[in-house]
Amino acid sequence: MKLLKIIIIFLFFSSPSLASGIGKGPVTLSQGTVDHFIDYIKGGYGKSPSTFLITTDGDGSSSWCCPEGSCQATNVPQAILRCEQYWQKECKVFAKRRTIKWKNDINPGKGKQSRIKSKWNRSEVNNKLRELGFLN
Repeated sequence: MKLLKIIIIFLFFSSPSLASGIGKGPVTLSQGTVDHFIDYIKGGYGKSPSTFLITTDGDGSSSWCCPEGSCQATNVPQAILRCEQYWQKECKVFAKRRTIKWKNDINPGKGKQSRIKSKWNRSEVNNKLRELGFLN
C-alpha cells in the first residue's frame, strides 16, 4: 500500500501535463482578471487558494479554492480543460496557492519574489503584478 502511494505521488509530480500546464512568456492581465486574482488571493469564507488559471491572452481566468486546512491537489489537466471550455481559449496555470508560477523575463515562478501575501491590499497586489511584468 505504501509503495502504491509513492508511485502515485511520483507519477503526479513527474506528469508532463502538469509541467506543461504552467504558463510562460509575456502576458498582460485584464482588469477583470486582476480583480478575480485578488479575490482568489484573499480567500475568505473558510477557503484558501489552490490554483489560478488564466487565458493565454490574460483576458479570462478561473480559480479553485479549498476548505481551509484540507486542501487537496487540483487536477490541473482537468482544470485547464474546464477553463478552456468556458473561455474558448487556451488556458495555463498562473498561480498555485499564493505563488505566481507563470514565468516571464522578470518572474522566476518560485520563491519570495513570486509570492503574494493574503494581507496585502489591492494596491499592493497591483504593484507586485506590475513589478513582475503582468500589468502595464
